[in-house]
Amino acid sequence: MGLMNGRKQTQLGWSLFLCLMVSVLGCSKPKLDLAEITDSRIDKAHESLRKVDALTFFENGGLYIDFPDDPPFDRPYIVPLLTTLTEEFHFEWSVFTLHEDPQQALELVAKIPPGTDRKAVQLRLAELQEEFPGDILQEWGDDYFSLDFNNAEESEYFRVPENS
Repeated sequence: MGLMNGRKQTQLGWSLFLCLMVSVLGCSKPKLDLAEITDSRIDKAHESLRKVDALTFFENGGLYIDFPDDPPFDRPYIVPLLTTLTEEFHFEWSVFTLHEDPQQALELVAKIPPGTDRKAVQLRLAELQEEFPGDILQEWGDDYFSLDFNNAEESEYFRVPENS
């Protein structure tokens, strides 16, 4: 009978342990916090890459979407877009480059000013998208906002046919 009591106590102990773990950890899958992932990725870029003011970078001939043998895209389209967003929402844009290739940007980001109306920014970007020759891609964190672009050719390549 002592052995049975020991087993029952062990089973009861494991049952209580499992109930406690379920209540502490929850039963659902953990949710991905995409904003946290974006901010973390950008913070890591701050540590390992060279950060430069974006508008100065482009004025001095820096490249983001463009490559030396591609048609111009950065200065005719991206710079006016950044200027508009800066004037309307007070973003301060930066690009990240490799230390060994300071003329080619890897990422375009802005620190989100306190009190920024994100929906207003997204609506404005939707308006600007109408005139933009390609796609404006947005990635939002809690602290940072990142833009990327596809030119018209890339946008067409990635577009899913409507009947698919």
